[in-house]
Amino acid sequence: MTGIGWRPVMAIGHHGLVLGVGPDGSWCVIEAGAVRAPATGRNLMMLLPLLERPCAQVSAEVTDQVPGAFPGRMWDELLGHALGWPTDYWPGLALAWVEDGYPVERVQGAVAAFGADRRRAQPVRARVAALRAPLRMTSTGGQVRSRTARNGRNSWVSGPMASA
Repeated sequence: MTGIGWRPVMAIGHHGLVLGVGPDGSWCVIEAGAVRAPATGRNLMMLLPLLERPCAQVSAEVTDQVPGAFPGRMWDELLGHALGWPTDYWPGLALAWVEDGYPVERVQGAVAAFGADRRRAQPVRARVAALRAPLRMTSTGGQVRSRTARNGRNSWVSGPMASA
C-alpha cells in the first residue's frame, strides 16, 4: 500500500492522522502524506477520535470531500470496535452516533451485545434499551431510513447504502 492515488479526506483527532480514500474506494489512515494502514481490523483504533465529533458533521465532511461516498462497512466496523471497548468512553460516543441518526440496523448486533453486558454502567445500558425499544425504521426496496434522530432530523443517511 503506497501513498500514490490516495486522497486525504479529513483529519482524525489532533495527532496528525488523516482519513484517506484510495482510487478503488478503500479507506486508509494517512500520516505525514503516506499511507500508514488500511482502515480495517485493529487499525480502527486510530479512527476512534472521529467519534468525538457528531456523526452528521463527519458524514457531511466525508460527502463534501468525496461526493457520493459512504464508507459503510468502515463506519459499521468502527462503531462495533468502539462498542467492544473495555471502558465506557468510546462506547458512549458510538451510542451517541446511533442516537443522532446513524442507522442502528447496521450495528444492531454490537449494540445488543453491549446492552447485554452487565459489567457496563447502568446509565449507558439504559441508553441501549432506549435505542432498541421503539425503533421506528422502515426498510423497503433496498431503501433504509433510520428512525428520527434525537435532534429531530435523520442526520446520517437516507437511501441506498453503499458497502464500500
